[in-house]
Amino acid sequence: MNPKVCSEVYAIIKVMDQNTTKKIPQRLLDFIKVNRDVFYNPEFKTVPKNFDNLEHDTKVVFAMIYKKYFKNIDVNYSENEKEKIVVEEVKEENKTEQLALETYKDSIFTRVKKWLLNIKEKIFK
Repeated sequence: MNPKVCSEVYAIIKVMDQNTTKKIPQRLLDFIKVNRDVFYNPEFKTVPKNFDNLEHDTKVVFAMIYKKYFKNIDVNYSENEKEKIVVEEVKEENKTEQLALETYKDSIFTRVKKWLLNIKEKIFK
């Protein structure tokens, strides 16, 4: 992701309500913080009403964050119920990521094993 976009997203998240930012996974927040351009520091006093002066990708990132972490939470739920929904969504996301990582690890292990067996066959021929 573009470091300038990360800087803009980071600056906006800093002015957001803390209860709102809790709905964004910490891993995503850490990613944005680490990958931002530390020399580009846009400052906001509040969340912008329109994103006209921001990078196009900043708009895309916030649209994705809204869709994934805020849109599905009905305003009629209590704060406790909203928190439970977010926690369940994050757990589900983590399960999916873990499954993908395990599949990736298995494929690496399989490739290394085949490579070693191939070397063994060449050596002992």
